[in-house]
Amino acid sequence: MPGPQVETLVSNILKTLPRVADLDAAVKEVQSGLDMLMAGLSQSLAAELAEAREIVARQFEDIEILHRHSVIQRRPQWYFGPRPNGLHWPAVKEYLINSKGWNKDDVDTIDDASNEVVSLLENPTKPQFSCRGLVVGYVQSGKTANMTAVIAKALDAGYDTVIVLAGLTNKLRYQTQLRLFEDLVQRNPLHWQVLTPNEMDRDFRAPPKAAFYPIWTRRSWP
Repeated sequence: MPGPQVETLVSNILKTLPRVADLDAAVKEVQSGLDMLMAGLSQSLAAELAEAREIVARQFEDIEILHRHSVIQRRPQWYFGPRPNGLHWPAVKEYLINSKGWNKDDVDTIDDASNEVVSLLENPTKPQFSCRGLVVGYVQSGKTANMTAVIAKALDAGYDTVIVLAGLTNKLRYQTQLRLFEDLVQRNPLHWQVLTPNEMDRDFRAPPKAAFYPIWTRRSWP
């Protein structure tokens, strides 16, 4: 596993990529930022920078998102798939395969499809952004599992709030909520603040005269 300095450099390179021409340009910009903090810092971290660049380059090689099922205006790519050290998706994937007994090929299919959906979101590190979309699935086609994967990967990529509108009936809402709670929230319960109780007749209700409150939100840690 890469050290914390390399992880930070990887994160900085990935944040820089959407606004520059290529990977080398992103690395150069990160180098310049290091030298602005302290003269010669990029040189002292040359080995860590080289390792970080290699990690990002491997992400380009290992994951190719073709957008086979989507129509989108051309824009800079920012998401190249989940990281092995992510908090949410690796835990969900391991749970589906090892605890629920899902076939690995089925989980890999969900992995690929959710990569595409998350890549179509906007980069959450932008100061301001707006993004809307619609994903359609057949009955009993694995929609909830795909939604779980998208939520997990979006959180790992930097999103921090999740709102789920789970059908027109309270029964359907309750069913979906329990499924998401078991497959996703329970994998890392200390990193969630759930605002809707897991009870049939306790759907979310905003307090009177209160501002909007999300249903679920990921806790932020210092």
